Amino acid sequence: MVSVNTDKDADEGIIVFHKHDFSDTLIMKNNIMLISDTTAVLSITKSSITLVAQTNVSFFTSPNYPQAYANAAAYTWTIYANRSIQDPIIKLRVVDSIMENSFTCYNDNVQIYDGPNTNYYMIKDFCGDSYPQTVITSSHDTVVITFNADGENNNYSGFKIEYWATTKDYERYGPITMTTLNYLLFGAAGFIALIILAMLGYVSVRRLQQHVTIRCNCDFGYDIHW
Repeated sequence: MVSVNTDKDADEGIIVFHKHDFSDTLIMKNNIMLISDTTAVLSITKSSITLVAQTNVSFFTSPNYPQAYANAAAYTWTIYANRSIQDPIIKLRVVDSIMENSFTCYNDNVQIYDGPNTNYYMIKDFCGDSYPQTVITSSHDTVVITFNADGENNNYSGFKIEYWATTKDYERYGPITMTTLNYLLFGAAGFIALIILAMLGYVSVRRLQQHVTIRCNCDFGYDIHW
């Protein structure tokens, strides 16, 4: 069964597909195609779209995809992970991309940021028909994707990007051996302090003569074992 809610004069049309025990929502807004479950779209304005990533795969496209996108386009997608997912991160896969090519992607480009705004680290940028062939993984629960096109010659089909959320997979490393400077000659006298940097904080190791103290400045729920 298909339920259609559209208005020829409106900017937004919603088509809900029902099949067995699931429903997907296909949303067209300013000729941008979004498909997700019925709770995944938080807000849509003319050039800014906010989405919630679920564990299932959804996707979004450039305006008019797979037809040519407009000149002087500027769009931003902000994707949040569903709050029900523990320690969530966002994963993205570029399925297709054909944009104007230029040196350093100056004219038309897609940029992906590892956080809730463009002040965060840019994970990846691409243009032309050269796009990432592997899954892009964030380190946070939010990513921002921007698409900008210059004012001319934009006869290109644009892009399609899949996205979903998953639980962060913390890597476990094996033990290593760490010694003081001049380990064999140092003896018991003196003071030395070592700092071990880690993704979730740092560990300090301090030695004063025969006494060694180890402290962990770690994220909540993490500690050291020795």
